[in-house]
Order: sequence, then structure tokens, then C-alpha cells
Amino acid sequence: MLKEHIGEKVQVYFNLHKKTWSVKAISSGKVILHCDYIMLKNCIFYVSESGRQRVIREQAKNVHAGVRGTLVDYVLNPSDEVVKPVLRGKKISITYNPYMYTKFIRKDEPAGQIPLLPSPIVSADWVEMISYGGGKNAVFGKGVEYGEDMVSAIAPERLSKYAQLKQRLDSIKL
Repeated sequence: MLKEHIGEKVQVYFNLHKKTWSVKAISSGKVILHCDYIMLKNCIFYVSESGRQRVIREQAKNVHAGVRGTLVDYVLNPSDEVVKPVLRGKKISITYNPYMYTKFIRKDEPAGQIPLLPSPIVSADWVEMISYGGGKNAVFGKGVEYGEDMVSAIAPERLSKYAQLKQRLDSIKL
């Protein structure tokens, strides 16, 4: 079966109401697909700071972050198909939390813990986005480019906690 929209420039975000990925065509600004699996190439990660601030102010999530790229493949939602990662080789796990970070960051592998100083992600050659149902999802990237300034990825609201921790670590003589 021929899939529509392959090769289109899109932006993808996690839809909190449908608990799956929404795919919006950049050309029209309209949602064209809801998917349990998406693969994109030539990707840029974006976060609207004003949208992030609204999340913090209202304590309610809204659409303000996602990934832009060229649509390569997808599995529609709902689907009986078992969705598994396709990207092979060196790939990283990616996350974003508006209360903790201003950018998408690398998730610390393999434990899945968030690192003390995050590695902000700017772009990736390939991105794979999977919805496992019930609001659980995963994002993987390959050929990832990192931003230079790790501290800028930390939400300003959280910086004082990092500063306190750094001060304690600096005071320990090894």
C-alpha cells in the first residue's frame, strides 16, 4: 500500500489528548496524520520559549515543542501493528521536560536517567518517534548534533538547584 505524505516537510509533536504523535504539514499548517510510529530525516528540534513559559505559569502542558523534518515512514494510529525501533547502530534516546529544560536533551543511556548537565540537541540526521500506548513514548536520534551551551538547556527556574549542587561538588576535595 502506498503511503501518502512520504517526502513532505512536517513537524511532529506528542498529542496529550490522543496519546500518540500528531503530524502537521509545514506547507499547510494542518494536522495530516496521527501515528504510533514516525521516522523523519534531516531533523531540527524546536521549543517555543513563550509556550514553555505558559506551561510553567498555567501548570498545564500545551503544544510548544517538537521535531521538524522530512517524513520517511509511519504507522497510523490506531494500529494492530507491533511498533519496534528500526534505526540500527549508534542511536541515542532523546527527551524533553518543560519544567526542567529549555531544549530537547540526550537521555543518559542505558539507565534512562537524566544527566546532571544535559546535552542539548539541535538536530539529527534521523529521528524515530514511537508511541507505545497509554501516554508512553520514545524518541531516538541518529547523527545527532549537540548545542554548545549545556547550561542554557537547564530551565532558569532550576538553575539555583544546579548551582547549589555544583557548589557542594566543588567543595569536595578528591
